[in-house]
Amino acid sequence: MRTISQTVEEFLAASPLYTEAIAEGIVNYSSLARKMRPLVEERLMEDATEGAIVMALKRSASEIARGAVKPPRVRLTNITVRSDLVDFSFVNSPTLHRIHEELLKLQRRTEGTYVNFAQGFFQTTILVSESIAETLARMTKHEKLLERCEALSAVSFDLPRHALPAPGIYAQFFRALALKGISVVEVFSAYAELTLVVARKDADRTFAVVQALSGRRQQERGGR
Repeated sequence: MRTISQTVEEFLAASPLYTEAIAEGIVNYSSLARKMRPLVEERLMEDATEGAIVMALKRSASEIARGAVKPPRVRLTNITVRSDLVDFSFVNSPTLHRIHEELLKLQRRTEGTYVNFAQGFFQTTILVSESIAETLARMTKHEKLLERCEALSAVSFDLPRHALPAPGIYAQFFRALALKGISVVEVFSAYAELTLVVARKDADRTFAVVQALSGRRQQERGGR
């Protein structure tokens, strides 16, 4: 039989922003209990008092506080913004690697052209400059296209190597973007370099978020 405590724990597990606020000790438990009460009652299929939910929240808060890890403040370098990008996602195939090779040759011949290639177990994403998007579309006409997303920008930056093993080192960027209402379309990672792909309209706000987390006054803006 499901309990109030179990329901509260499930709610918090799916709500990292609330969990962080609890870890920081800035949550009004009574207000949060009022917000959660309809959900708790729906899950339990019976009435629940706000007082019982508050008690469950406080018990969960003790566990959260014991396990909370605050990511280190890091100094980012090589912060670069690239605009006018197009994102293609394909089902993996034996021929995609040849397309990657052709794209790299094209990139070497065309100054300022951007190409980023990421292959997963089942899908491959290729992010390219808008100027060669139609070329890529023709090259991949026999591939199974899952999605094409246009009007994108990429914000890239380097993290200090010593900070990479720290828990939550990447989470702080996604959390800050979520609080600003910015959706991340794609993520590319290459050891200490992280690239966040967002809608072009969100590029400046994403840059500002990264800049604020870095704490640096002067950053770099890349070309198109």
